[in-house]
Amino acid sequence: MTGLGQDEGLASALRRFPTHSAQIRHLIERNESFRAMCDDLAIAERALLSVDQLPNTIRDERRIEFTQMVDSLAVEIERCLSRIKVISIGERFNR
Repeated sequence: MTGLGQDEGLASALRRFPTHSAQIRHLIERNESFRAMCDDLAIAERALLSVDQLPNTIRDERRIEFTQMVDSLAVEIERCLSRIKVISIGERFNR
């Protein structure tokens, strides 16, 4: 999809996980896969917000589809954040 601003993925992740701001910024800078996941989240959220503009015949189906995409991406992002937290704690103990 086109029209995604450079920081929309970051903004979406920060809105969803505000207490993980430092970890999100770290991963966005250093991990292309994480950055792509956050961008996908922003795209899915934007699609969900515009679902009411779709024809009645497909609106409900698309709302379910976009909601599932957002939820699935949020779970994946949360897993990445959990892994970085475990690694950080492990690194502290190994020093």
